[in-house]
Amino acid sequence: MSCIQPIAFGPDFLLSNEFKDSKIKYELDIYRGDLEHPNAPGNKWHKLQHHIEAAKKQNASVIATFGGPFSNHLHAFGATLKDLPFRAVAVVRGELQPNLIGHA
Repeated sequence: MSCIQPIAFGPDFLLSNEFKDSKIKYELDIYRGDLEHPNAPGNKWHKLQHHIEAAKKQNASVIATFGGPFSNHLHAFGATLKDLPFRAVAVVRGELQPNLIGHA
């Protein structure tokens, strides 16, 4: 499936009444970043692909990145590198959280 998907619609779709009687058909192309890479949807692949290419050119064996504890970036990073010949190192940024489970 292509990342660019056409959506066709007629004048009924328009919010303005000015063109409602028009016989013109419109087509809008939508970029679907979520379809570009199975493990790194959206802009995650755009950010990772250049680093992966640079690592290949440098014959690197390890790629490291930083992200927050609930980071989609870290998930995409690990999932993408699992099928590549690199060791993935993820540094999780953040403050230590207090114990959120109450004790009697």
